Order: sequence, then C-alpha cells, then structure tokens
Amino acid sequence: MSQTTIRDEHDAHLTIGEAARWADRSEGWVRCYRTSGPLVAVEVNGRQGVTLSSLRDFCNRRPKPRRWPKLRLVVDNTKNKP
Repeated sequence: MSQTTIRDEHDAHLTIGEAARWADRSEGWVRCYRTSGPLVAVEVNGRQGVTLSSLRDFCNRRPKPRRWPKLRLVVDNTKNKP
C-alpha cells in the first residue's frame, strides 16, 4: 500500500504498480483502463495511480484471464528409418 493515510475504502489510492500487482494484471493494463476506462485516476505522492474502490469494482465485473495449459511437444524417435 502507498504512504497515503487511509480512512476508509474510498480514500485508498494505489500507484500503477501496486494496482497491477493487486489485480494480477500488467501495468499497461492498468494504464489503459485508467486513461480510457472505469478506473478513477488519482495522484499518489506525485505518481500516477487509481482508487482502490474503482479497481475493485472493475475487477469484480470482469472475468479473470484464462490460464491455458502449457503446450507440450512430443516427438516420437522410436521408429526405424528405412
């Protein structure tokens, strides 16, 4: 959490990096939705940030990114060459 004093959830502000870690997303994702989306832009100790309440509301509305299983390459080298 940032150095900002938090009185309630609506006072909580996160920097871009903190918000990205909190949401398990990239900093680019946070910046994108901060400039042209529902995340409320704030300044945290002179750095760009968002409000925790807007980040929480937005993340609860959007599904988490799907984690695809790892791709495995299987090579069969047991055949005899003619």
